[in-house]
Amino acid sequence: MKRILAMLLSVICVLSFTCVSTYADEKSEDEEKAASIAESYLSAAAKNMWLYESNNLAEHTIQELVDTSGNSLLSDMSTDVNTQKILSSMDNITFVQEKSKYFREMRQRQDIQRNDFALEYTVTSASIEDNVATLSIIEHISFHYSSFPDTLSELVNYYDVDLIKCNGSWYVSDVTSTNDDFDAIYKGSEFTAEKADEIIALRDAHSLNDTSAIEAIMDDYNLSDNSNATLAGNTTWYNYNATNATAYAYTYVSQMFGKSNWSDFDKDAKEAGRSYYNQNFYDWGQDNTDCQNFASQCIWAGFNGSNAVNQIYNASTREYSPIMDNAGSYKWKGATRNHQVNSASWSCCNGRNGTIGFRKYIANEEATGDPDMIVESGTVSGSNSFASVYQNLKGALLHVDNGAHALIVTDVNGPARSQILICSHTADRKAIAISDFWNSGLIYYFIPQQIKVRNAPDVKITATLIRPVPVGRSLTLGGTTDITCNSLNVTVQSPTGQTFTANSSGRSVGKSVTLTSAGLYTITVTAQKAASSTPVVYVYTVRAY
Repeated sequence: MKRILAMLLSVICVLSFTCVSTYADEKSEDEEKAASIAESYLSAAAKNMWLYESNNLAEHTIQELVDTSGNSLLSDMSTDVNTQKILSSMDNITFVQEKSKYFREMRQRQDIQRNDFALEYTVTSASIEDNVATLSIIEHISFHYSSFPDTLSELVNYYDVDLIKCNGSWYVSDVTSTNDDFDAIYKGSEFTAEKADEIIALRDAHSLNDTSAIEAIMDDYNLSDNSNATLAGNTTWYNYNATNATAYAYTYVSQMFGKSNWSDFDKDAKEAGRSYYNQNFYDWGQDNTDCQNFASQCIWAGFNGSNAVNQIYNASTREYSPIMDNAGSYKWKGATRNHQVNSASWSCCNGRNGTIGFRKYIANEEATGDPDMIVESGTVSGSNSFASVYQNLKGALLHVDNGAHALIVTDVNGPARSQILICSHTADRKAIAISDFWNSGLIYYFIPQQIKVRNAPDVKITATLIRPVPVGRSLTLGGTTDITCNSLNVTVQSPTGQTFTANSSGRSVGKSVTLTSAGLYTITVTAQKAASSTPVVYVYTVRAY
């Protein structure tokens, strides 16, 4: 380190007046050059991690300023670039290299094969001052696993890339991932790829827990677990529909569906990456802790939750969705954007100091002997598969990262972790194999089966939710009821506001619609048991892309 410091001090020299004087005139050109270097570097790292390439991740970085003997390779460096920044940059780049090597080797050992691999980069902001630049960049990755040829897998990463300009060229000095659990755990920890076994053990032991963040935020927003709800007399059980849970997951996970249509979204949506989140629910993504909130929504949809804001929480009657548990000592209920009161079990994987996170909620409910939600639960550890439960794992909730991060299982081809795909929020991932990030380590699983529904409507309306479909597809959209009804109505509203309706009686209603616009189609099914009965409404959505 002393030798490097001496070398670095020797290369820091007189400010280049030419660069400074022409900066104002060359600003756009500088941004373009810096962006090109940053995107090229991120692309090289991604291809190493996902395609098992061996790109040189020292190229175009601050490490190129010295040779292997510690001698300067450049004669000019701005004095604005201080020595400490360069020293810290060495470790930053080393971390990117070691992280890339770790994931490349871990994934390659599993022989995970991908087809149609594509990378997309969008620079959302650029700040350049003298010879230092910081760029905020969205990285969109898409591909097909060879074992899931018909399912498009996608993930979105958010980076802040720092660069230093020397002798007219830009060099990457730091890459900060703002939505990567791995970086949050290991950056700055002297992580190396060779310590793979220790890394796995640390991951199990490390509590990168959203609990403290959630609890602090709940305090800030005055959210609470308390309720004075009374038990309703009309109580029944609803069975879990895993197909609907997974369709909901695909509909509301952050994604671009493999399309280059970033221009369709405003800057705030791009930066937040939450343009696909369900706007009816409170958004914990702004605090980077939306994983369990999203998972709870998927479970709620699987139990037949009606996707209308006034049916999630009715401000007039102060009632939550009957598909939520708002009775007894332990609760599981979600918040809307206008009514920010949810239970910690809805938005937090596990609580502390008596707070009831989802795992504690399930455990405490089971301990009563009369649980409001019935699940099959357990754990797998080490690099064990899901051999005993994989056939029922679709639509299940998983907790990884020492139980601190929530995932929803969407596709299952077998018991191995590489044969099971998940969707998640924060980080935003769609149809990603468990083994791409959690090839080993403890995983909690929860397979929902039934939920106790208090104050159930006198007509149960159901529909088979579908995963997003391409524009131009024609579908029959509607619903069915559990009893014969005097009247049924379905209204389909397109993303542009156009409506299509159909009426019927009996036990089903449907309307054939061609999806001509990209976005969410909202389907509202209304049923009346008798002419004098109070209408029952069920709402769901279909996304066209």
